[in-house]
Amino acid sequence: MNARRARRCKWLIGAMWLCASGFTHSLATAQGASMTTNSKAVGHTSSRDGLVVVERRWPPLLHVVVQLRTGSLSDPDGQSGRAALCWGALVRAGGARDRAAFAATLEAMGARIDVDVGRQTTQVVVSGLSEHAEPMMALLSDALLRPRFDVDDVDEVRDQLIAGIEDREDDDESRAADALVRYALRGTPAGRPVDGSPHSLAKIDAAACRVLHAAAIGGAAVEIGFAGAVDFAT
Repeated sequence: MNARRARRCKWLIGAMWLCASGFTHSLATAQGASMTTNSKAVGHTSSRDGLVVVERRWPPLLHVVVQLRTGSLSDPDGQSGRAALCWGALVRAGGARDRAAFAATLEAMGARIDVDVGRQTTQVVVSGLSEHAEPMMALLSDALLRPRFDVDDVDEVRDQLIAGIEDREDDDESRAADALVRYALRGTPAGRPVDGSPHSLAKIDAAACRVLHAAAIGGAAVEIGFAGAVDFAT
């Protein structure tokens, strides 16, 4: 990615620039950007080189979204729920921080990190005060680029997914919706449940998660978005 295009890889309130480059380059560009608190009035809009920026200064919050073009459709046969399990475990720890240290760092900043796995895309979102923009990006980068996939974290996310599946089995509306999807998409990968089943989840371990992550880094397209009271020096 050349410097001119790298500067465009950013997304503020109401504006989005899709970065067709690889996982690592996009995150490095975002993490390395110079971030400052926005002092312009709500509703000020500017555009340059195809990038539209709608600026605001209140509330002083930041949301960073990393969207990958990969989801449950990539789950291997017999391992439905792999994406949901592995991406869920990914946001528990990263880099030198185990789960306890990772959670403590988030808590100290008043930030949170979440993941949403769909059939075709996966979104990892970190949210917090804009004054913590750079450490939030560092934490997000650790999770996405240097995940730990500790066995205890993978086991806990598996248990949570299974508990959710069992809850849905006790809810008639959820059962009807799931049955409709299975029928409409029968015979295709899209017909498999995103969260898998207790049987399929039991086959997925930390090693399988590392395989998924390596494939995502190597091939998945990624979009990175920023929304909130920040500006990026260019």
